[in-house]
Formats: sequence, structure tokens, C-alpha cells
Amino acid sequence: MVITRRKNGKFGFTILELLVVIAIVGVLISVVVFALDESRLKGRDGGRKVQILEVLKGLELFYSDSGVYPDDGTPADGTTGDTLTTIGSSFIGGMYLKKLPDESNIYQYCVSADKKSALLAVNTENDKGGSNYCSITRGVGPSFGCTAWQAANASDYCGNRF
Repeated sequence: MVITRRKNGKFGFTILELLVVIAIVGVLISVVVFALDESRLKGRDGGRKVQILEVLKGLELFYSDSGVYPDDGTPADGTTGDTLTTIGSSFIGGMYLKKLPDESNIYQYCVSADKKSALLAVNTENDKGGSNYCSITRGVGPSFGCTAWQAANASDYCGNRF
């Protein structure tokens, strides 16, 4: 852009030139903000991946020591699960899991009636269709303690999201 001398002898930009520059800068800023938001989302889901794997390791250690998965705090019918906060104190705060993950209310844990199968699910922000939840199961199934909840909310495997 060339700054030219106007008829009145003053140098400067026209209002139209300034508006075009402001519009271009606005578009560039919106693209950068959107890209940053997407990377923050992926970063939070990456943290959830690490946390769900840590909880899963604790569950596997508990299972190897006791032969069953820890109780999920729900009735013995095994139809529903609950958040991680309902797992017994023998699992949390002990040698299996020192503390609950941040935002523990976004994690769902279910165990079958015989406590030989378990499901661990997390509510992710990177929705891959249908549900925000993805799940990891352990045991022989087909019931992991919350079959109806799993079918409605966490039908896909977390390996597909992370």
C-alpha cells in the first residue's frame, strides 16, 4: 500500500483502507482463537486418557490381589454404575489409587454382580458421534454391570478416541 499525497496536501489512509485492514486482522484472530480452542480440547482429553489409564492400572492391581473388582457402590443387581467417588475406601487412598482424578464426576465405573467384569468410562470433549462417553471393559462380559447405561452412553471404545 502506498501512502500518497491527497489533494489537500495531507498524507494518510482512507477509511476504506483502514476498514479492510481491520477486517483482515479480525479474520486472522478468529482463526487463531478457534485453533487454540481445539488444541485445548485435545489437551484436556489427553489428560483424561492418562487419568483413565491410571485408574485402570489400579483396578487391575486390585483384581490381581483380591480376584474381584472393587464394588461400585450400587445395589447388587448390577444394572447401574456410578461415578468413581462411590468406589470403596480400600481402593481409593490405599495402594491402588492414591487419589481420585480431577473432575472425578466425569468418570463412570460399573462392576458386574459377581465382580469379575468391570467397565470404566470417561466423558470426553472430543465427541466421535452419538455419545461423549467412551469405555474400557475388563473381564469376560457380556454384562459389565451397567449394560443399559453402556448401550445408551458409552458404546464406543476409548482407544478409538485417544
